Amino acid sequence: MNSGKSTMLIQVAHNYSETGQRAIIIKPAIDTKDQGIHSRIGISKPVDIYVSANDDIYKKIKDFYSNEPFDAIVVDEVQFLEPKQVEDLYKITVEMSVPVMAYGLRTDFRGQSFPGAARALDLANVIEEIRTKCTLCSKKANHNSRRRDGKFEKSGEQVVIDDGTEVEYVPLCSDHFLEKVGF
Repeated sequence: MNSGKSTMLIQVAHNYSETGQRAIIIKPAIDTKDQGIHSRIGISKPVDIYVSANDDIYKKIKDFYSNEPFDAIVVDEVQFLEPKQVEDLYKITVEMSVPVMAYGLRTDFRGQSFPGAARALDLANVIEEIRTKCTLCSKKANHNSRRRDGKFEKSGEQVVIDDGTEVEYVPLCSDHFLEKVGF
């Protein structure tokens, strides 16, 4: 969405390493567009744990920790996690006293909540908005939209990643969201 989420995530992981600590990066396996985390400004970082929808994230993280201890967890694309996986991240942060910082989108291209994002918002101790501008007018964007072959979509599957068509996700202000996508 061009808001700098990936850049911020990489910076957080880097800040931990600068102080001799380790932040592991978790990413849902459904996000197949890139291996690792890649920012549009050219920096990248490998992913430590990929998580599929049916994975027991609690067990995966505990097993990882027993082999390679860490000091923080950074999650990319939290909206693609299952609500139970988000709850497990919450349990880990409480039980292990390990901070979890999750980055992702609140809603899909239709303005509807992602289940994983909704649960993350329910459980978050702190929520920080990362702002970006509307692609069409430069006002504050508060919606994302999906264009396929240059046309805004109003319906369809919630998640489309690399399906062979020209799909792009673009940020829109409220005015342009209602005009181009609507409810």
